[in-house]
Amino acid sequence: GIRDVAVTGVQTCALPILTNSPETERRANVDELPQNSGDGRAEELFARGNALRRLARNREAIEAYDGALAIRPDYAEALNNRGNALRDLKRFEEALESYDRALAANPAYERAHNNRGNTLRDLERHGEALVSFEHALVLKPDYAEAMVNRGNALRDLKRFEEALESYDRALALRPDWAPALNNRGLALMDLERHGDALACFERALSAEPKDAELRFHRGNALLRLQRHEEAIAEYERVLSLAPAHAWAWNNLGNALLFLRRADAALACYGRALAAEPGNAQFLNNRGHAWDALGRRPEALADYQRAYALNPDYTDALYAAAQTLRDLKRTDEAIACAEKVLELDPDFGVGALVDLKRAACDWNGIAELEAKWIADVRAGKGALAPFTFFAVSDTPYDHLRCAEIFLGPPRPGDARPLWNGERYNH
Repeated sequence: GIRDVAVTGVQTCALPILTNSPETERRANVDELPQNSGDGRAEELFARGNALRRLARNREAIEAYDGALAIRPDYAEALNNRGNALRDLKRFEEALESYDRALAANPAYERAHNNRGNTLRDLERHGEALVSFEHALVLKPDYAEAMVNRGNALRDLKRFEEALESYDRALALRPDWAPALNNRGLALMDLERHGDALACFERALSAEPKDAELRFHRGNALLRLQRHEEAIAEYERVLSLAPAHAWAWNNLGNALLFLRRADAALACYGRALAAEPGNAQFLNNRGHAWDALGRRPEALADYQRAYALNPDYTDALYAAAQTLRDLKRTDEAIACAEKVLELDPDFGVGALVDLKRAACDWNGIAELEAKWIADVRAGKGALAPFTFFAVSDTPYDHLRCAEIFLGPPRPGDARPLWNGERYNH
């Protein structure tokens, strides 16, 4: 499958972090700080923690912040930045506790509300995250970072139109801000507005042309628009910037497989799996490449490994069932289809009918066919329409099955098919 990756929430620190430039900071010995006492010493430890965090030495930064807090327990800025360091270490519950302490010391501290929201997103507590971002915006209505993060939380909650509005508010303040343009593009992808999303990613890339994630998202938009050759070129640019980008290898494989370049796709999935060996989607997709090459035993092995990694992965299980049928292992194919039906009753009944018919297994077939017809009339039971021809003689049922299988109409590529060019013959 295609994966879209959202930009991480915009995290904010107490400002200023340091007066030094990053280049000066890298050369500085962060241990060489003047030794004051009292509040002055707390400020020095805070500055030391910030310097260490900018150097990605987060554990040492936390020790410095803790030193500052031993002197000033209500030092809200130190508590906020301590939370940021803990979040960088993926110690999310501890980070949340640090932000809560910062807000107990200063309830009007909009940066701590924003960072608390990001951590709640990390913990998949999306509704609470949204509340935190909205608190930050009540305190600071022009807080562009919180507007982007609010949009991220709304995307998590599948409230895509509202997310779009939040990104638009951020862009009204900062028109060419790449994180807002990128995440706005992702919300447009959620809404199947792939052409508009592409325009967003391209605007962001004009500001950040070497951003691998932006290029990855542009590639995904091109792939959804079925501009496969352009998508391939974009994924190759991603991989020139980030050679270990597993999802770019996977999606490059998808584009190549669509163009029936299965050998090249197989190599791409291999590179994706070298980076993420336990990724069930990569294994499933490699299975499709093996199948396209007629190497069904290898395809079956990958589908089975994918299902073993993710026992809810019905796509892999269904693909395994189809491959078992091709290998004339019909009893095992039917057993797989029965598991698909258990996991996904809306989809699995059609798969089971198809396999039972192919195996001339008529046990319970009439009841299953009646259920499949009822499901299709109810807008469920998506399976390739040609399979359904053997079950119903009603043209309306065939139309409904095709509509369900294809999904809702998607906006196409807005580019004209012809721009007035004249060709010599």
